[in-house]
Amino acid sequence: MKKFRVITVCLILLFTVFGGFFNINNGFEIRKASAGSFTQKNPTQSEPLIPLPKVGNPHDNVTYSAAGYGTMPCVGNPKIIVVLISFPDDNTGSFINSDLDIEDFFFEDSGKSNPTHQLDSLRGFYYRSSYGKLDITGTIIKYTAQYNYGADEYKTVGGVIDDRQFLFREAMDNINWGVEIDDWDSYDVNNDGYIDGLVFATMRATPHRGGYYSNSLSYTLGNGKKTFPFIYTPGLATRSRIQSVCTIAHEIFHLMGLGDFYFHMGLNREGTGASSIMCSSNVSGDLEVMHNLLGDIPGITKYIFGWINPQHIASASETQVTLSSFSDAPSMAVIHAHNDIGNMNWYVAEYVTKSNNNMNMERPESGGGLRFWHVKMNAGPSGVFDADRTSRTYISRPYDLIETIRPNHTRQQIDYNFFYYPGDTLTPFSTPTNSNYPGTITTENLTPPLGNAVLGDWTDSGIYIEHIEIAGGVASFTVNENTPLVRPSLSQSTFTFNGEAQNVTLNVSDLGYYLGGDVTRTNAGNYTATVTLNEGYAWDAGTSDEILNLPWSIGKAIVSGIPATKTVPEHVAGNYSFDLTALLPAIFLSTAVFSVDSISDANDLISSADITNKLLNFSVNSIAAGKTADITVLIQSVNYEDFSVVLKIESVEGVPEENNGTNDNNLVYYIAAGIAASIFLFSMLLVFTRKRKL
Repeated sequence: MKKFRVITVCLILLFTVFGGFFNINNGFEIRKASAGSFTQKNPTQSEPLIPLPKVGNPHDNVTYSAAGYGTMPCVGNPKIIVVLISFPDDNTGSFINSDLDIEDFFFEDSGKSNPTHQLDSLRGFYYRSSYGKLDITGTIIKYTAQYNYGADEYKTVGGVIDDRQFLFREAMDNINWGVEIDDWDSYDVNNDGYIDGLVFATMRATPHRGGYYSNSLSYTLGNGKKTFPFIYTPGLATRSRIQSVCTIAHEIFHLMGLGDFYFHMGLNREGTGASSIMCSSNVSGDLEVMHNLLGDIPGITKYIFGWINPQHIASASETQVTLSSFSDAPSMAVIHAHNDIGNMNWYVAEYVTKSNNNMNMERPESGGGLRFWHVKMNAGPSGVFDADRTSRTYISRPYDLIETIRPNHTRQQIDYNFFYYPGDTLTPFSTPTNSNYPGTITTENLTPPLGNAVLGDWTDSGIYIEHIEIAGGVASFTVNENTPLVRPSLSQSTFTFNGEAQNVTLNVSDLGYYLGGDVTRTNAGNYTATVTLNEGYAWDAGTSDEILNLPWSIGKAIVSGIPATKTVPEHVAGNYSFDLTALLPAIFLSTAVFSVDSISDANDLISSADITNKLLNFSVNSIAAGKTADITVLIQSVNYEDFSVVLKIESVEGVPEENNGTNDNNLVYYIAAGIAASIFLFSMLLVFTRKRKL
């Protein structure tokens, strides 16, 4: 018996490639003046400039005026004239204050240095506020009006009582000035030709609140002395001493040349956040509550009046600052943004204790607290604020904005009088009082108007105040100023996959920030590096504390596949498999995904084709030798651009020598043929055996 053997030849090719962020108009009434009588205090852009006198050094104890001619000197011993007016029909039984009481409201001096209340008298208040540099005295001239209060003579066209327009002129025309005043020069201590101050006051309350007026009601009195501005304080016989003195002191502030800080003024749409005689801490409807006008005037105004010579800080290195109580001594610091002494964004530091003119304030806490102001100063012609106040553009406007900066501590559950205590810090990202900061605003619609001026951004200051200590009657802190940093970019932001780790760097390095996020990556894709500021630094544009997101990418590499041919025997229909990794170049493509892109088969050789995992499974029809078909395979991966490779299928004579897969039908054929041959031979053997037996 012959033995038949079935020989099957399998050739398998495997390629594996490795790859791999607060105006009651109690001071400074805004009303339209009657023609030829009164003009409003606030200058506008169209008014002529008022020449500013150069009279003395503001930091010497000599007579000095902070504003234009006619305003009251704010250093020295000015004398003012108070015209106290009563009406024939006044109900004196309702008065709670006498003539002598009212004289004390102005000039009483027994409490100048040891007050029982901060609003004891006009003289006492400003003597303490100026640290003894301003001592206001004067004369009370009593005048009784010719007509009853409601008389037609005091009515305007339309029947409205106007006790200012007619009454003041009547008083000026009828007072016997030669008898009342015998030394006119003593009422012009700065010798500018104008009496130091003129005040009209009424015993009874009137419909008109107090105010400051510059006017055409200009008189030349004894010795050629003229009147220019004046103030009005009504109802002094009917109001409490505190209310009366507050009103007087408030208006005298205007007489020295500066304006209100009320919440609806253009200086601060929502108030300064600090109470003083110039701005209340509370708001009631549209007007501030007068009895809350407690507190000394802001330090920046004392600087303008020549009462404080502050410490100026403009240094890139850390600066230690120690302040005495602003309530008791002329102590204040001015911190200049960007380490630039010429920068008009000033940050003013005051240490406030509950003493002298701050003795009746609700805050600060025991021991005192630090208060920080943001003041946008109004530059003179040279671009720098004139410390001698000789180049201010307009009376009352040495600054464009004034506001306090809120602390971050949570124990203060109030919305005004913000103080800093040990443990608190102030940064460029602390919250100013006005909601239009941080950020910039245009001010053309403010009252009074500022034209198209643009106010600076608090967050652009670069100022950090830390290490606050309050002890032994002083407050200390450190100031660090860092110039805002230019935003960096990536040195290179596009790469191509090369199988190795690739990393990004910044075009400019600085100690003020650090690079993080997606810095080093290998695979193709889109990534984001981050730039984060270190403490004490800010960006020069945009959101000052934001984390910068810098995108970068690794692009896919470009490769080509390796074409291959698969042969099948002629005239045999069958199923075959082909390992597609044989089509790959010698690179790592473990993430490769294969799909049949197209089949080109004019000879109808291929009956079906599909891909499972990385094997191409296809069936062929029985066809003569020499026929071909192309199967185009699309290969996609993470790190390489898509590419296509052609697998050619070809029918050949006999058993193909090359076989990257198996043909199941051929195997069955050979097995069947072998079995048939064996049966045939076995049958023949039986026949032969029987014949021999016969």
